[in-house]
Amino acid sequence: MNDLCKFKYKPFKCLKMKKVIYLILIAVLTTVSLTTFSSCREDKKTPGEKIESGLKEAGDGVKDAAEKAGDKIEDAADDVGDEIDKAADNVNDKVKDATDDN
Repeated sequence: MNDLCKFKYKPFKCLKMKKVIYLILIAVLTTVSLTTFSSCREDKKTPGEKIESGLKEAGDGVKDAAEKAGDKIEDAADDVGDEIDKAADNVNDKVKDATDDN
């Protein structure tokens, strides 16, 4: 058996060396499989965390909707102001024309 463990020409003929290599391979494969299973698992949220994230999302949606509505109201107010200015200019022009004719 000593001649087989010298590793000069046939490296893996020693029975002890085969066992060591198999043990190392099993250890590596076990480690890889455990890390794969543990890394693919999702973090589960507690019900409180789910409620909190849902409220946050709803609050963000309400805030965005309020900003959009505010922008539309400002645009509408500007349009109304422009129309009032046009109407006032039109009335002033008619008054000026009416006073110039007399």
